[in-house]
Formats: sequence, structure tokens, C-alpha cells
Amino acid sequence: MFDSKKPSLYIDVSHTWNSNLQTGMQKVVRELCAAWDSENFECQLVIFQNGQYKILPRNALKEILIVSLSQDSKTLFRDRLRKTARLIYFKIRSKIPLCIRLSFQTSNPARKIRSYLNSTPTLENYETLNINGINLLILEIVFDPDQIEYIFNLISSKQTSVTFFSYDLIPINYKEFCTPEFIHLFKRYLEISRYSQKLWSISNHTKNELEQFVGNSENLIHSTYKWLPPSVYVKCDHNLPFQNSEKKKYLLFVSSFEPRKNHLGFFLALQLLKKEKITIPTVVFVGGSAWNDGPINKNMENLILEGFDLIKLNNIKECCVGNLYKHALLTLYPSHMEGFGLPVVESLSFGVPVLTSDIGSTAELLKLPGTIGFIPTDPKDLAAKLKLFLTNQSTQQTLTEGAKSAKDLLGNWSDYANDLYLFATKE
Repeated sequence: MFDSKKPSLYIDVSHTWNSNLQTGMQKVVRELCAAWDSENFECQLVIFQNGQYKILPRNALKEILIVSLSQDSKTLFRDRLRKTARLIYFKIRSKIPLCIRLSFQTSNPARKIRSYLNSTPTLENYETLNINGINLLILEIVFDPDQIEYIFNLISSKQTSVTFFSYDLIPINYKEFCTPEFIHLFKRYLEISRYSQKLWSISNHTKNELEQFVGNSENLIHSTYKWLPPSVYVKCDHNLPFQNSEKKKYLLFVSSFEPRKNHLGFFLALQLLKKEKITIPTVVFVGGSAWNDGPINKNMENLILEGFDLIKLNNIKECCVGNLYKHALLTLYPSHMEGFGLPVVESLSFGVPVLTSDIGSTAELLKLPGTIGFIPTDPKDLAAKLKLFLTNQSTQQTLTEGAKSAKDLLGNWSDYANDLYLFATKE
């Protein structure tokens, strides 16, 4: 029996709390925390520290939303150190044998380094979570081997009901888009799903892949999925973060710079359009650097030298991203594979149509009005669909009207948080 005197749901937010990242995963965590806070749900945030879960104070549901504004000097130093160490590691990792890299990740020195980088100065004052008879939601990815083992022990004790929240299985099913180290860590993390009682996925595609991975688990009771709603952007009073004196419409590409996002395929499509003498608007890229972004940056530099009007923006304010959606002509999301595709629904929430990949979870989103699909491995198909949009006024108008009508189909975070809460707490 689960203790009715305790909060109904404990939510593991270790990764977001410690990393201060702004990726799609952290967006989901923060949006859900905001919704649970505003609706006064019976839930509590927890983080894993020094071999056990610590309960964050009640106001942490608010604090996690502004963690980037409330860090002390030690935390900021750790953030800089973490980023510097990551850059150095990626420069030298090719010179280190894979077997040595993998063995080091689970060694005591590596654990001590992670403990320091992820430590929070005031945690010793936080209450330790009594894990007996609770509902625990694993809301984001877990890389700490000690935490993974701890969760396994929780599940095997049969005193804790665990809900596994799944974003994607890309490192397992599409290994070419990930480093060997990431694949190794992700496999161990994903093993948690095989022993969890409940599985929640963000798309039907991810749900099917996860259930295939889990197989015939004797622990699994429920598995479901629900599309993510668009992020909530506050009103932005800033000017667009690039020179646009003539207020011309532009194409918007919102993705981190990594091979899976298919920047190179898009660049080939642009060159094909140029050969056909199609007028190409300014293309604005929003996203930070990521694994193996060198070829992407190099190709972009070459295209700019050829006369393409390409603008790369990173480290811009969150509200400015919403402003960029609002004034775009078309949003591009040509990824080879995604667990969902937040930029698709975010763009539609501003009434801006989307050109996205007709594969995996983004193919599901092509059911929404205002979207047009293409084969992500075929730059000619991408060029053809982009040409149709840019040169056919009727197509452009139909898609834009469809995007505006899609707003009521996208859902909201309050309903999403409520459904997830009920799913994770039901027996």
C-alpha cells in the first residue's frame, strides 16, 4: 500500500536542476513543473545526491523555472568547468581507445568528478526521501551509474511504483547519430524502462519503439502516449535579434547543430533551388552547438560565401524564440529522426506552417493542418516541397490558413500535466 499522507507523486528532476540546460527535454520538465505548481498538485521534486534522493523545498517548483537566474558563483563556476571539460574531451576522445573511455565512465574518479560538477551547496540541509510506498516519476534522462543502480534497487524492492517518461530511443535504434559513449550510457538508463510499472511516451512512434524494447515485462502494468503541447512563450518586447529593417519574412530552422537534424540535407536543397533560379528568403537558424557540428558550420560558411543569406543565432532569450516564430514565413524541421518535434507544434501555435520529415514521430504530426512532409534522405524532395511553397501562392495561403486553424488542436500544459499525474499515481 502507498502512504496517503505523503505527496501523491515524487518527480525526479536531477538533470535539469543540476545542469541548467535549455534543450527540448528541459523545456518539457520546466513546463510540467510550472503546470503542477499553478494547479497545486500533490507532488514533490526530488534530486539524486550522494547515493540517495533528496526532497527539494516546496518552492523549488518555482525556483526550477528560474534556475539560470538564481545560481551562486560556485554553481556558475561548475557550469563553466563542465562546458570546458566537455570541449576538451571531444577534442581528445578520438585518441583514447573506446574500451578505456567506457571503463573510465564507471570508475571512482569519474564518479567523484560527476559528484562535484552536479553538487549543490545547500543540499545537505534537504530532507532525505523515504522511498517506501511512493510513486516516483523518472521525468528525464539519467546518466549517473549510481543513480541507475539505486532506481533498480527501488523497483526490485516492490515498495516504489516507478513511471518511466520516454522521449525517444534514438541512441538505440539510430546509432549513427550518437557517440559510442552516449549509446553505452543510454542503454543502461533505458534498462530502467524494462522494470518500470508504467511507461509514458511523447508520441505513438516512441511508444511503439519503447514497448518493443521492453518486450514481455512482468512488471509493466500500463503504457500510453500523448503528444506534447507547444511551449508557452511570454510576450516579447525585443526587436528581432538580427537586422531586418525591411521586415521581410524569413525561413526559420529551430534545431541544435548536430547531424541528426539534417542541416546538410537542407543545404543541398538550397543549392538545388539556386540552380533553378528560385528566390530564396533569408534563413534564420536558432540552436546551440552540439556533437559533430563542424561539417555543418563549414558548409554554412561556404554557402554564405556563395551569396546565401543565412543567419545563425544562439544564446538568445527564450521570449525572442517565440518572436522569431511569430514573424517567420515557414518553419523548417527536416530531422532524420525525432522522439516528437516540439518546433512543429510551436510554429503552428503562432499560425506559421511547417515543412518537416515524413518519418517517425514527425510523420504523425503531418496529420495537423498547416504541415507539409518530405523524405528526409532525399534533398531533391525537400527542394521540390520548398519550391512549391515559395513559388505557389495558393499552396502558401492554404498552408498558412491551415496553421492558423491548428492552434485549437495542440493542447496545453495544464491538461498534459493533469493526465500525466493521474497516470503516474493510479494503481
